[in-house]
Amino acid sequence: MPEEAADFWPELNSAKLRTPVLILKEQAALLGKHTKNLVVADVETYTYNDRFFHRFIIEARALSYRYELFRVSHDVMLYPLKLESGPNGKLLIGTSGFFNSEDEFVNWLKEVLNSGDTKRVLNTLLAQVEA
Repeated sequence: MPEEAADFWPELNSAKLRTPVLILKEQAALLGKHTKNLVVADVETYTYNDRFFHRFIIEARALSYRYELFRVSHDVMLYPLKLESGPNGKLLIGTSGFFNSEDEFVNWLKEVLNSGDTKRVLNTLLAQVEA
């Protein structure tokens, strides 16, 4: 009988990692409760050149309208996370465009989701859906 191969792989606990996409999906899931699901958010992920890209999309399905609020990317190590495009398609003044930790990213995300620009987009879409 052949000898069993030695296993050199470590024990893995990936469930303990809060990845950027998980943080974004958590926030996307919460938008509907604020808008009675008239305006919702989604996160689309794709890969290109060994990078993961996450698009944060606001959607008014009744209008067949989708708006990319921002896009971030990272390599397999998650951080630094790079801001590819910010609200209104622009990089934000006051940010280097990189988030070196989960805390930096979460603080930025909180500011963006509560910003005047984001509120204007949401209120405008709600007004059009409810018209």
